[in-house]
Amino acid sequence: MRRIADLAVASKLPAMAQRTEFAEAGGVMTYGPSYSDLFRRSAFYVGKILGGAKPADLPIEQVTKFELIVNLKTAKALGLTMPKAVLPRADQCFTEDVRSVPALAACPLLIELSIT
Repeated sequence: MRRIADLAVASKLPAMAQRTEFAEAGGVMTYGPSYSDLFRRSAFYVGKILGGAKPADLPIEQVTKFELIVNLKTAKALGLTMPKAVLPRADQCFTEDVRSVPALAACPLLIELSIT
């Protein structure tokens, strides 16, 4: 993921993916299923099967929880302005300086990246 994100930034291309790790690696944003929720639901199914249920009798489920993660540090490096309507919908926001983006108060989980 890191190599793809680095290549996108070096090429000045905004890139989006579905895995959380992509935004953490430097991608602009990710939108995809909540993997922690998927693992939790999988454990529920394992418990049912170990309890004696037949796998063929268990219902098929679709993903119901999705996560939007925004990397404002990368967006700033690419010269992108994130629409104000996106931040309140984001589950996580990455930035290098919380004070630089006043609208971040709307982001539910803010992660300040260390500047190296």
